[in-house]
Formats: sequence, C-alpha cells, structure tokens
Amino acid sequence: MAQQREAEFFGYNPITFSDDIFGSVIDYCCDGVDSIEEVLLRNPELKGKEAAIKKGADKLLESLKEAFGKNFDTFELYTLKYIFHIPPDIDITNIPQKIDSASEGRAKRRRRDEENEEIELDKEIESLRREIQSKQSEVIELRGKRKAMQVYFISSYFFKLHL
Repeated sequence: MAQQREAEFFGYNPITFSDDIFGSVIDYCCDGVDSIEEVLLRNPELKGKEAAIKKGADKLLESLKEAFGKNFDTFELYTLKYIFHIPPDIDITNIPQKIDSASEGRAKRRRRDEENEEIELDKEIESLRREIQSKQSEVIELRGKRKAMQVYFISSYFFKLHL
C-alpha cells in the first residue's frame, strides 16, 4: 500500500524507476564491453587470439554486472527509504493538484515558446521564398542576356562570312 501512495504522488512506481535505471546501466555496460571487444578484435597484433578476447570480454562484463548489482542494491534501498518514501502522516491529497497546475504553467510556456519559434520559422521561410523568387528572376534575366549575346555573336559570325 505504501508503494501505491508513492506511485500516485510521483506519477510512477519508484521500484519501476530504479529497475529502469538498473537496466539502462547494464545496457551501457554491455555496449561498452562490446566496443572494447570490437577494438581488440580489429587489432592486427592480436590476430589469432579471438577466443581469448571474447572470453575476457565475457568475464569483464560479468564482473561489471556483479559489482554494479551489489552497489545498486544499496542505492535502491537508500532511494526507497530516504528519497521516494512518503511518511504515512503526510497528507498528499492536495499536492498533485499543485503539481498539475505548475506543470500546466510549464506546458503553456512551452506551447507559447513553440508558437513563437514557429512564427520565426515562418518568417524565415517567407524570406527564403522571396530570395528564391529574386534569384529565379535573376536567372531568367541572365538567360535572356545570354540568348541575346548568342544571337549577336552568331549573327556577327554569319555577317563576317558573307562579306
């Protein structure tokens, strides 16, 4: 029942929270050991020692898991007792409404910021569109000038041939 109070107050179950942390750290350990193993396997000086490298990587991972597991148990017990524990004599019935109103204020600010950012992006897009239209007009003008120059040179060339 006590964990249910904490889950209602925090919006998540503290045990699930610590389990997620544990799982994430173990994943990072696995990724780190895999990276070390990969680097060692690519090293040309260690060619032919692939089995020893894999065995060593597995031993390292098991050592990391064991050490982390022992230390994490202490961390988990501490957080459940001193951080996530809400004494039964504390009334938490009105607190979530205050938290909700505070988070609503943050949500409104975030929406306002996003709207302002969207307005700025729209202005930038419109400016870029005008710039593209201007450049397209310049291209059309330059093509016209090129065409006129081509006609001039071709006509000059043919005029010189007929003289």
